[in-house]
Amino acid sequence: MKKLDILKSVTVLAVSVGTTAVVGNAIKATTPEIQRLYSKILVRVGTVALTGVAASAASKYASDKIDEQLAELQPAIDLYNQMKTKTKK
Repeated sequence: MKKLDILKSVTVLAVSVGTTAVVGNAIKATTPEIQRLYSKILVRVGTVALTGVAASAASKYASDKIDEQLAELQPAIDLYNQMKTKTKK
């Protein structure tokens, strides 16, 4: 199962980074270029908060979906392992 844990971690990381990029780009695209200093600071703080929340939610969703799929595949994996050990004997 170690390979699956690595695959899950890489997938969750990719989802998190991708979500951060998409949300950050969406905020940049919808924010006017000309702003006062306090407005720029507030938008940047809000961007950090929003991208963090979105990335966290997307990562949790991806992790939960992977766990669901593994749970559904577990009987097949167990059967494969049983057949593999019987073949070795």
